[in-house]
Amino acid sequence: MLKYLSILCGLCLAGQQLSASDEELNRKADEVNRILWSRFIGKDNVMYDYTGLNGEVVLPTPEECAGDVPNALGWWTPIENGGFFNGMYLIAQCDRYDRNKTPENREKVRRLVAGLYKLQDVGTVPGFIARGVGSDGQCHYTASSNDQNFPWFLGLGRYLETDIPDEAERRECVERLVRHAEALQKQNWMIPGERPDFVRGWWLDGEYTACVHIATATRVLYEATGDEKWKKLHYELIRGKSPNGIERKVSIAAGPKNMANWSAWFLSNCQYAVRILLQRETDPELKKYYAASLRNTARGAASLILWYKKFNPTAERPAFTPDWHVMMPPFSPQKNGGEAAALALEQNKVWEKKSPAIAQEKGLVKPALCAAWIVALSEDEELKRGYMPEIRRMILHFDYSKFHYATFFYVENLVATLNETTSR
Repeated sequence: MLKYLSILCGLCLAGQQLSASDEELNRKADEVNRILWSRFIGKDNVMYDYTGLNGEVVLPTPEECAGDVPNALGWWTPIENGGFFNGMYLIAQCDRYDRNKTPENREKVRRLVAGLYKLQDVGTVPGFIARGVGSDGQCHYTASSNDQNFPWFLGLGRYLETDIPDEAERRECVERLVRHAEALQKQNWMIPGERPDFVRGWWLDGEYTACVHIATATRVLYEATGDEKWKKLHYELIRGKSPNGIERKVSIAAGPKNMANWSAWFLSNCQYAVRILLQRETDPELKKYYAASLRNTARGAASLILWYKKFNPTAERPAFTPDWHVMMPPFSPQKNGGEAAALALEQNKVWEKKSPAIAQEKGLVKPALCAAWIVALSEDEELKRGYMPEIRRMILHFDYSKFHYATFFYVENLVATLNETTSR
């Protein structure tokens, strides 16, 4: 009996901390917002991967992008993840606007949307989303990826749920979504590069992330257009089998096979997407699969929250340079995506030594924040209550003004979800 009361009191305390911390966490999210908009959103309205503390950034030139320098993926440059980061941060900014409909918050949403449009417009191949743009506002690297395309869909889908776009703007956004999806569909849902041998990702391969990607993209398309063909395709895909012979709903329910500090960031995007699928679904059977997925993914991620404790906020920060050229050489021309990735991994050995501040933030801060968001999205009330004290301590643990790597933007996604779930 005493043991039961102790557990009950612990859960109640966690709930009280969640409620009592709202304003403090909101102030932290506001601080993150100010830092990001002062340093990380470029003139082309696309988020940089990293900057100096005064916004220093070294953008690739048209010649460097055309020559696949440092690599055709743009890995380790400040324009590596524009589609990814803009899309996910747009979700947070739409949440922010819905809570506080100021002209400033509306303009931030519009700017991120403009950045996503830019990443679609600069490409020459249908279905291509650029990772970012270089010094002339147009040049970009050859390869895209699943990780650039999927948040592009998620962010614009969330934008259409706000009251920001007028009728003409809404039509443009929907047209862009449809145009992009139809281009991918014609290519058998493979993610194209600007050159034929730089395809990177396939949404039909049956792996957990691919199943979530194609299921959510088709759901977003149906919600945006009202066109029954996207609804029909969505359910055919969900209830159908992948090339590996497993039904996609089963792959989604199982959750990811590899939850680690290096994968939590893109898996948190999938967790957000699965919760969308759960919330929009009316079929009780499918809802059970999605609920199982949220629980399984969260339970696999939860322990990563504690990685924040490995980061000492009072210690002197490691070295940082905004100049990615320091990892050159090694360099060699690349004929395909595999060669580009192999080269990039060799370059990263140099980059981590020259700019260890980035490696530290990627390795400790990013996985902890993303794991916390995965848990917050889980719909698993017991798990959330159990981890909320650590989540709160983690958010307050860091001095974000000293960060160089942009993924601390997930603080805003996380706090928005905490606000939402505690107001139910």
